[in-house]
Amino acid sequence: MLNADRKTEYERLRQTALADLEAIDDEIASELARIKKRLLELQEEKKALKQILDGVAARLGLPPQPPLKDLNLTDLGRLGTPSKESSSSHPRPVGVP
Repeated sequence: MLNADRKTEYERLRQTALADLEAIDDEIASELARIKKRLLELQEEKKALKQILDGVAARLGLPPQPPLKDLNLTDLGRLGTPSKESSSSHPRPVGVP
């Protein structure tokens, strides 16, 4: 059994940990919102550049480039994991994506 002082100490520690967890959750939500906004900005820039590229290709009589792949937020989880192609027997040089 815990005496009253120890119980008070553990309760204070529990409340501090809960407050810290809530602060981290808030920070995670804030960072995700910032990243999502930036990804949407980059996607719009990508679409604008694709229009320019297609226009230039048409002027040169070249076929249009393949359609762009839109990046979904669900793709974020896959960005850091190696794909089947990148796990081949040929390692990439350091610094080369």
